[in-house]
Amino acid sequence: MVLEHIKLKGFRAAGSAELNNDFMKQLIKSVAAFHSASLVYEHQTKTNIGQTYGDNLLEITVASEIAWFTTGLSAVLAVVRSLSKYQGNREQAFIDNKLFAIMERIYEQAAPSKKYRNVLCHRDLWAGNIFFPPESSGPALLIDFQTCRYAPPASDLNFCLYMNLSSGKRQQMEKTGIDLYHKNLLRNLSDFGLEELAISKSELLESYEELRLFGVVYRAVAATVVKVPADFVTNDFKYVDRSKVILSYMKTNIEFATYMEECCVDVMEMALARANM
Repeated sequence: MVLEHIKLKGFRAAGSAELNNDFMKQLIKSVAAFHSASLVYEHQTKTNIGQTYGDNLLEITVASEIAWFTTGLSAVLAVVRSLSKYQGNREQAFIDNKLFAIMERIYEQAAPSKKYRNVLCHRDLWAGNIFFPPESSGPALLIDFQTCRYAPPASDLNFCLYMNLSSGKRQQMEKTGIDLYHKNLLRNLSDFGLEELAISKSELLESYEELRLFGVVYRAVAATVVKVPADFVTNDFKYVDRSKVILSYMKTNIEFATYMEECCVDVMEMALARANM
């Protein structure tokens, strides 16, 4: 472990929960470098990271037995049920009978994939875990690796784009961000003469779309903890159903209500689209 005072080297936090375009590009370049290092390591050592180090890559955030997440799902369900645009009988029936089960598909998506190639993923790439160098074009510095998992690269890409951008800005930058990621993945691998290790663009796009549920649901659940005042977040709040507190706070804080509604509309619309999948 190397400890250094990164701020003395000119690194700085974004200063905002939402990253601008330049910061997002720096972040995506770093994620591509991190993933390519995973591919190169496995190639050079003839090691499968998931098999060799699986006991150290424990799921500590997204699982059916992790209380902060399950209580967060319940709060998201309560918010969706309260939204005016979903008060019709058909929508309410869907919320009551199908929505929770669709959201729970995130548990399978959090695990190593049997369908897509996996790499070592950071899995917690929100603004608080990212520092940026003095030069605007340099790669971002990633910290806090305790939630690392062996998963498809699209897991990190979804996390980056959903946790650091509003829905509108994400839609504007999504294609550019994915293209930039793949371009840098190829470039990093070519430095080792290992371009053949690259995950194909078609697989990246397919896995990103499939794992989009992960980004959508995680963003909504996280909002119930990180977007409320810090003094709200006691053990009772995190580990016991917080639906009433969230609904009450939405009535008194317009900014939070707007953000929470945006997250929950994304969840509902995706669930409706995937109901028959």
